[in-house]
Amino acid sequence: MRKRSPLRERTDEWVLSRRDDIVRDIVRLVRIKSVSSPGSAIAPYGRGCREVMDEMFRISAEHGLPIQNFGYHAGMAGPAEADIGIWGHLDVVEEGDGWIYPPTRE
Repeated sequence: MRKRSPLRERTDEWVLSRRDDIVRDIVRLVRIKSVSSPGSAIAPYGRGCREVMDEMFRISAEHGLPIQNFGYHAGMAGPAEADIGIWGHLDVVEEGDGWIYPPTRE
């Protein structure tokens, strides 16, 4: 087994120490039905995509991160000179037939 670097060790410790907060934030996001609705009156991707971006901006602000909204096409949380960047997307595939697990709203 390969030895982990000191940076990896510190990163793992940081993530584990904040696991409950991370899970809570993810739950806040996945509860929002953020299926893209091209052509919606709420540009550019519809109500759900706007709501999930707004929630992500609230979460970022709660963590003290500055945010930038690029017309709801994309957003950025944290200072531009940040050392770590994580990309993700907040929209989801619409529920329907053929999924292993059904959608839930716990």
